[in-house]
Amino acid sequence: MILKPTTIRKRRSIVLILTMILSMLPVSIAAAKGGEKQDYKIVGYYTSWSAYSGYQALEIDAKKLSHINYAFADICWDNQHGNPNAGATWSCQDVNGDISMPNGSIVLGDPWIDVQKPNEGETWSDPIRGNFSQLMKLKQANPHLQTLISVGGWTWSNRFSDVAASAQTREQFADSAVDFLRKYHFDGVDLDWEYPVGGGLDGNSARPEDKQNYTLLLQNVRKKLDAAGKADGKHYLLTIASGASQSFVNHTELKKIAKVVDWINIMTYDFNGTWQKTSAHNAPLYDDPAAKAAGVNSGSVHSAVRQHLGAGVPAGKLVLGMPFYGHGWDGCPALNNGEYQVCAGGSAAAGSVNFSVLQDQYINKNGYTRYWNDKSKVPFLYNPTNGTFISYDDEQSVGHKTAYIASNKLAGAMFWELGGDRNNTLLSKLAADLLSQKKHGGHDDGDEDQDE
Repeated sequence: MILKPTTIRKRRSIVLILTMILSMLPVSIAAAKGGEKQDYKIVGYYTSWSAYSGYQALEIDAKKLSHINYAFADICWDNQHGNPNAGATWSCQDVNGDISMPNGSIVLGDPWIDVQKPNEGETWSDPIRGNFSQLMKLKQANPHLQTLISVGGWTWSNRFSDVAASAQTREQFADSAVDFLRKYHFDGVDLDWEYPVGGGLDGNSARPEDKQNYTLLLQNVRKKLDAAGKADGKHYLLTIASGASQSFVNHTELKKIAKVVDWINIMTYDFNGTWQKTSAHNAPLYDDPAAKAAGVNSGSVHSAVRQHLGAGVPAGKLVLGMPFYGHGWDGCPALNNGEYQVCAGGSAAAGSVNFSVLQDQYINKNGYTRYWNDKSKVPFLYNPTNGTFISYDDEQSVGHKTAYIASNKLAGAMFWELGGDRNNTLLSKLAADLLSQKKHGGHDDGDEDQDE
């Protein structure tokens, strides 16, 4: 059969189109696997103790979140959990009371408020009560929402090194993670080890081998979660909270870890605080030369992101941390409105203050004036009467950070913690900036991609 030229051209066109489509398929699949077309993540920590102060999990505005990390579960060792170096240990328990668990098992951090305390409308016969019951109801009302149990934290990282040190305890930890998620209806586990090799509370177990052992622990957890997910017909999430310092980068194998976890929440806050005499910023987006001149060399959000990227973590697996609280100092000289001054010490009233309290009682109220550091892109307060300086984040600084997330192609935002923003001011800003768009599209403010 002899084809007409027009028919040949049509067939060539069809072949060309099909070739182009097929050539694009691997890229599209890879992009989907890598999260390129997914929504930004907004990850909020909810603390168990928030319920004691009257802030219930059911009050969370879940429409403005993608994930909730519940803080904290702990590690059982010799049938005890807690940290003697922090002054308290308790028997390991589940919803029914004391239990005997192998060393390295994940257990409830506060059994009473987590699962035992009946909520309104619940009875003692309900299998899960407390905060976990409220989280389950919150997910039922918000099907997009996923919850992760966060293990450890600053106070309860004392046993991580022991757990990671042997194959047996790594296996037990991973098995217990699966059991915990299934029993209490969580969608994943978040490891908040502060910190591998050292740097946490005095007396915490720590070893040089933590660097390699942390990777082994996470690989074991990932393997168990994947097997459980295959059986349960879902993907169980695995994340970590990472330190925002070069020390954390040096003491971990972040490139290997990034291949195992779904994402990494960088704790880009507490760069400065009341543990030092010089007033400075809690979470500066960029380094300020004036801070270094004053002897403050603690880093910035930007430097922490660059350190993680330099260690081999893909930008699409980095979630940027933000504080919903401020740090304050008393007795700061009036020079430069108290900024970068040697002060009398941490403020008893403002040592660590939730943003909603600052909003209601401090910002341009009661003798406090709001100022702006344009180098670091963060606000601060100063009261000349008592010399109190307070560093914090507000809607303006959060806006600069969401622009930074977009322009640097990061995965989203994390914050500590929901109870710090009872008015939902900062959460609403995050949602307005991030949830209304897909990753890598729109809200691309080039001036937030600085090379400093």
